[in-house]
Amino acid sequence: MDPKLDLKWWKILQQLDFAFQPIVNAHTGMAYGFEALLRNWERVGFTSIQHVFDSAFSDQQLYGVDLALRSMAMDKFLQTGFFASAKLFYNLDNRVLTMPDYSPGNTIKLCYEKGLSPTGLCFELSERHILDCYDEPIEILEAYKKQQFRIAIDDFGSGYSGLQLLYQAEPDIVKLDRFFIDTLQTDAKKKLFVTHLVNMAHVMGILVIAEGVETEEEFYACRDIGCDLVQGYLIQRPTQKVEDLMVKYSLIENLIQKNRRYRPNTKDLIYQHMEKIEAVSIEQPVLSTLDILRKDTNLSFIPMVNEVSEPLGILREKDLRAYIFSPVGISLLQNTSFKSQNLDFLTRVPIVEIYTRIEKILELYTMAKDVDAILLTENGKYLGVLNSRTLIQIFNEKQLNEARDQNPLSRLPGNTVISEYLMEVLNTSNGSTLLVYFDFNNFKPFNDTYGFRQGDRVILLFADLLREGAILNRWFVGHIGGDDFFMGVSCHHPRQIDEHLSKVRFLIDKFAEDVKAFYPKKDRDRGSIVAKDRNGRWKRFPLLTVTACAVCIKQDKSEEQNLFSIDSISERIASLKAEAKKSRTFLAVDSSCNEE
Repeated sequence: MDPKLDLKWWKILQQLDFAFQPIVNAHTGMAYGFEALLRNWERVGFTSIQHVFDSAFSDQQLYGVDLALRSMAMDKFLQTGFFASAKLFYNLDNRVLTMPDYSPGNTIKLCYEKGLSPTGLCFELSERHILDCYDEPIEILEAYKKQQFRIAIDDFGSGYSGLQLLYQAEPDIVKLDRFFIDTLQTDAKKKLFVTHLVNMAHVMGILVIAEGVETEEEFYACRDIGCDLVQGYLIQRPTQKVEDLMVKYSLIENLIQKNRRYRPNTKDLIYQHMEKIEAVSIEQPVLSTLDILRKDTNLSFIPMVNEVSEPLGILREKDLRAYIFSPVGISLLQNTSFKSQNLDFLTRVPIVEIYTRIEKILELYTMAKDVDAILLTENGKYLGVLNSRTLIQIFNEKQLNEARDQNPLSRLPGNTVISEYLMEVLNTSNGSTLLVYFDFNNFKPFNDTYGFRQGDRVILLFADLLREGAILNRWFVGHIGGDDFFMGVSCHHPRQIDEHLSKVRFLIDKFAEDVKAFYPKKDRDRGSIVAKDRNGRWKRFPLLTVTACAVCIKQDKSEEQNLFSIDSISERIASLKAEAKKSRTFLAVDSSCNEE
């Protein structure tokens, strides 16, 4: 039964419109979907979007109004041309499901009329109107999922009922509330809490959207804790102009390229080791799925996907065993009146993008007890499967590869990785990178006086300080050899260059203070030691310090970009060494770091 709208609401709807805001893959920048946001409500006397729906609810017109708005959102979304590759996110007022004029089948009918696949529509549920007293709304949501609509929880964590809604609705997606994103990069307690939320969602096979991402620092923090998708002003503000929307947002790719702490890419390693088990469709009859399991005794489960190849979970052989080995069960499935489908036997498992760090995947696997597998995707599409054996193989191979490229003493990346990092910096099409070379002062006389073992301990002290800086400041750090070290960090504006140089000065001072503990008290009090110089003459040397030489590589597609090479960087650093050793602060900064 189609709900009837009164004249008042029919006139109001004629003046309303929708804006769209992209939701993009945090690894690639591909548009996963677009959220429809109601606009022009103030023109018809409402004080907020919520006021619109509260008024419709009071007038007993909520379902009719909502259904009309769904139709309007679909029509405008179809104008983007992205409906084959991206989803429409639509905010569903939970009270719609309890309205007396609610009737099933209207949304699927709209989709078929407009040529929109049900998999392309995601309903966002809010914590605002909890469903705890209603069994029927949950059954309606289950029916939506069986029709292949996607379900998301909006503003997750904004109220006290989020976990209850998570348990009841079993969504495909959760959207983290803006509260958790704001200051995530600096609030350690918040970051720990949100990391656990993200991990919990992933263990349940749920994707996570970071909502309200406004700064680059927030984006990096969200990506670090494992958020799959991001949405916010950083990517694009809501727009009513569909022509302004894009299928891919290169900003994300640029941010990852510019500001990543260099790591060997594990994507190829994961792809090489993953199992390529052919998935079955949600539409496939259960009997044909059973037939696959009966014929291939090596299979203990089969991945299941929807019509656009997005993984939903797995079908486990043990869950279907009663039907596989029972003539009664087979007969039951052959009975056309038995309304069962693959979705009834679905088991949710973690789903991750192939770009995810192997350490994060391993962490998820250990958290999810008795999980059969982790499903891999690329831009949301099913790719393959990882199990415990393949995970261990990948992790061990990665560890071996990294060990070969590490300095044996400090365990920091060695010259091969440093060179690869520099080549990546030089090949980056835009942005700036601050490079810093560190060298100890008076290290040879220290080594000669106190021995190589004590010298190694000093090297490890500085390596630990650098490692700490890498964690706190997103630095790439490396150990060139001996007492020579390296640091690099991307900077998006001049202010960031100054901020990182201040942190380098702090590191220099911190080392000078901490290294005093490696001297006997008498030498520490004197502030110097007596040792032979390189010519064999006895001489007084100050206590250990470290000098730093800073060069800034600015990539802006200008002619100057061609002036930089690894050799020219080395020459600039060499020319700064003498200046740094004479400086009171032990830091010399190339003129390239001062240019606007």
